[in-house]
Amino acid sequence: MCNYYAYRHLCGHTRMVFAAFCNSAAFLQNPCGRGNIWVTVEMEGNCSTCKMKSDLALSRNQDKSPKRKIGKAREQ
Repeated sequence: MCNYYAYRHLCGHTRMVFAAFCNSAAFLQNPCGRGNIWVTVEMEGNCSTCKMKSDLALSRNQDKSPKRKIGKAREQ
């Protein structure tokens, strides 16, 4: 089995990244299709997909907030 790194994010998603070929796949330089997790790395934040979704939701909420004028009112 080929070896992979597993990156586990706070959001619960895990991303697998190729690390090394197994003996049978090394000759062809093509992963064998079966995976062995070498190391699981615990990430401190959300994955990029969840971060984009939360940033998009935040920007949508800011667009819907009422606009207030700041400064002195003009006298006429």
